[in-house]
Amino acid sequence: VEGVPAAVLAACRRVCQEARGSGEGGVGEDRAGGGEGGCGTVDVEAMRRAGALLEGRRDFASFQSKGGRSTTVRTLHRCDVCWCEGEGLAITLEGDGFLYNMARIVAGTLLQVGVGCRSASSVEQVLAAADRVAAGPTAPAAGLCLEHVEYERPWGGERGASGGEAAGQDDVV
Repeated sequence: VEGVPAAVLAACRRVCQEARGSGEGGVGEDRAGGGEGGCGTVDVEAMRRAGALLEGRRDFASFQSKGGRSTTVRTLHRCDVCWCEGEGLAITLEGDGFLYNMARIVAGTLLQVGVGCRSASSVEQVLAAADRVAAGPTAPAAGLCLEHVEYERPWGGERGASGGEAAGQDDVV
């Protein structure tokens, strides 16, 4: 990608250096390129391919920073990566639920793909490992935003006049 701001490239280099230093994330023979000591570009297309492999109903145990959930299976409906002129790199995730730091770990893993620290196909091994050390680093929270939440049906909302029950409570299962 031409014209990648220096701050994005610096963050990408940091992701690769952290991975090299800690042994995380398939660094080494699994490299897709990127050269010694960092990157000059971000391969958004490789990041898209990797993101597509995360879509669907999967066990995201490798993408949580803290255990304790009865299940780590989630459905990721959309994992898209795009370069927005004037704004930078955007990673969009839509799913039925997210584990603790899941979005940030997915972003860190995709950044590793983008700068050549791991191949796009390596995310399949990350999923299969069900182990946090297999995934990339936790990306910083800066720039992370929750845009909206959707529910299958509207909440009852208003309290009824009789008995203080929520409207539509009959529908609750």
